[in-house]
Amino acid sequence: MVLYYNTMIMTIPRKKLSDEVISWIKTYILSHELKPGDPLPTEGAMSDLMGVSRNIVREAVKALSFLGIIDSAPKRGLTVAKVNFRLATEYLGFHLAINDYPKYQLLETRIAIEIGSLSSAMRQLKADPQLCAKLEQVCVDKDFKDVDEFIAQDLAFHRGLLEAGNIGPLMAFGDLIQTFFQRFRQDVQDYRINWHKGVLEHREILTALQVGELTKAETILKGHLQDYDGVL
Repeated sequence: MVLYYNTMIMTIPRKKLSDEVISWIKTYILSHELKPGDPLPTEGAMSDLMGVSRNIVREAVKALSFLGIIDSAPKRGLTVAKVNFRLATEYLGFHLAINDYPKYQLLETRIAIEIGSLSSAMRQLKADPQLCAKLEQVCVDKDFKDVDEFIAQDLAFHRGLLEAGNIGPLMAFGDLIQTFFQRFRQDVQDYRINWHKGVLEHREILTALQVGELTKAETILKGHLQDYDGVL
């Protein structure tokens, strides 16, 4: 679509037809409150309902099948799938890695996700001592030989804390932490003086969760992550 405004030409990109079909399918699933295994209209029916070719519908169905949202099988037709969080995690992690999001957005996203998972992590840690032992293993302060060794331990703690929460949708953001450190690697190296402080705060967060002091754990974690504000 081209608009003319004060002699300036403005081009507004049209949404791909397959994207329109994807939106229609998602709306159909939500509005009909469909669950995994429930049937969807056939590709032919969707084509007629939306006035687009079957090839366009097939393109949209393939995209949603790849993401594990739709199942397509001979004779059984199209059904709502049980979302594969492993696949969704891999796709989301790749998306975060290749898109040049501003550092502050990555940081704000980490703060929101990690703090949001702490209450669930606290319950899981109380119920499973092995989770505590696993996290304690990556809270050991030492003389790190280089930035990569420190990042590996830091990554293991924060990913372990997120996994301890065991909230499926949030766990899909686990690779965000990996992407974060890729983008902040040089900053982590330049601010080496904070490495030991970081490990100490890991232990404080874990201790607070073990004794049920959620607010304290949230405060320490937020301050821990906001240390990166100084390099933005």
